[in-house]
Amino acid sequence: NTKPPYPCCCHSATMVGTNMVIFGGLGPPIDQPPTVMVFDVAQGKWRVPPTSGIPPRQRQGHSASAVQGDRHLCIFGGIEPTGEPKVARIYNDTHLLDLQTFSWRKLEVAGRRPPARFGHTATNLPGSSSRLLVIGGRDHLGGAVAAPGSAASPAVGASEVVASSCSSPAALVAGGGCADRGDPAL
Repeated sequence: NTKPPYPCCCHSATMVGTNMVIFGGLGPPIDQPPTVMVFDVAQGKWRVPPTSGIPPRQRQGHSASAVQGDRHLCIFGGIEPTGEPKVARIYNDTHLLDLQTFSWRKLEVAGRRPPARFGHTATNLPGSSSRLLVIGGRDHLGGAVAAPGSAASPAVGASEVVASSCSSPAALVAGGGCADRGDPAL
């Protein structure tokens, strides 16, 4: 099938080998369950693999990164609309999807967690397949997220969170922020 199984926007799309893995997003209906869709670029076909475990709640504006040698998809943060005007849930949780078994697990992190956010970026750090740099985003429906101790530099005061339930050492490094005109936090 060349058409996506479910229409959505504000989802993540992560290339893993020749597959584009889609998670989350907003689409009709607003209370759609969290769904993983995979598009095989080489064959031009979509599929919705059955998943096991407890998936993250449906969300948008999250980050999704292939980690640990493309074995897992790491989902961090995001926002979940509630259907009420100006009311939403903002997350700072981290989930891993095993891309071979399509089983979900929530990571329990040690140390200081990055603040809840959406609209951020997560980039694999050079030389590591299990460390991400998370920068920017919003912490609620109007405020920019800045690194603890510094609004100007992603390196100053960046927080590191070690994921204790990974089979190999993993870390999530968060910092940064974005300038927003009139934002009193900056």
